[in-house]
Amino acid sequence: MAKNDNSNSDAEKITVSVKPASAPTTPSPVAPSSDAVVAEDYKPSKMVSSSLLTGIIAFVVIGVVIGLLVHSATQPALEFSAFGKTIKVSQDDYRTLSKQAKGRGVKSAATIKSTIEKAKSYQLVAEYLGTTPTDNAVEASSLTAAKVASASKLNDWDKLNGYIASTDNAVKAEQVPGYEGTLLYYPYDSLFVHDGNSPKPAHFGDAKAVAANKAYALKLATADQKALESGKTKADVVLKRITADPKLHFGAGTNNSYSFKFDFIGVNLDANPTEGIPTQIPNFVRSSVYSFGNNPGVSGVYQLSTTVGQGDEAPGFPRTTTIAYYVVVFQKFDQGKPGFQQKFNADLKQVKVTSHVK
Repeated sequence: MAKNDNSNSDAEKITVSVKPASAPTTPSPVAPSSDAVVAEDYKPSKMVSSSLLTGIIAFVVIGVVIGLLVHSATQPALEFSAFGKTIKVSQDDYRTLSKQAKGRGVKSAATIKSTIEKAKSYQLVAEYLGTTPTDNAVEASSLTAAKVASASKLNDWDKLNGYIASTDNAVKAEQVPGYEGTLLYYPYDSLFVHDGNSPKPAHFGDAKAVAANKAYALKLATADQKALESGKTKADVVLKRITADPKLHFGAGTNNSYSFKFDFIGVNLDANPTEGIPTQIPNFVRSSVYSFGNNPGVSGVYQLSTTVGQGDEAPGFPRTTTIAYYVVVFQKFDQGKPGFQQKFNADLKQVKVTSHVK
């Protein structure tokens, strides 16, 4: 029997071919399509460039306009320059003065403007020449100009006119030789003397209240006299303080202290009778001034005696009585300055006025 021998069979052989791995390849670049946007090759159209430029110009113009409006809003209405100094009147202040002037019956805009210009020009020249009127002189002239009875009713327009009038008086007075000084009153009669033109104050006729008022007046008069004599204060400072103190008013309701300049026959060159500043200086003031010779000085504390009107005194109080303490301050004898008015007028022409009134 024959054997099965597979070793030499003709069975089909299976061959597996393995190719070696090929090296990685670099992909070919893809050409951009016609719709692709390449930044570095972008060029804006002429229309876009024109719009951008227009926007920039508009932005600049708006900025310039805003800047001009801001500058115009902060620009003063009037500016005055002379002698190295400048005074400005703001737009707001100018409008306020105009409104106040119209309230006093001044309707002309030109008159309002010229009055403001005159007052501020006066201020520059008066300060330069050293002839600035005192606060009390300005107040007195303001009350007269405004035709009001109380300083509390004055407005800035009134004070502007008062400054002009009081400066005119001061300039005239500068030309005349005279004695300059201040009379300081310390009244204590308000609770036992009354003129009947207003309601009587509380405690009128009360002896204890009267004594307290008198003690208060003496205390201040003594302290002020010592301070003036030692140079620790000035007469104009004291004058302003005591005239504002309601406890130091006469029975008629005012204090009546004042600065003065009187000539050789006692005529007060700073007179304002409507405000209690007399045309003729009282003898007790002139006597105090003459006692100093030509040297500045401060008097002692003296008492003022008077006889009050019939029926003005409180019951039980005499008509002839003392009503106040007083101190006289002599500042200097002024030789006078002939031609000072002409000098003042010439310097007024040196003031440069710039107007931006809206």
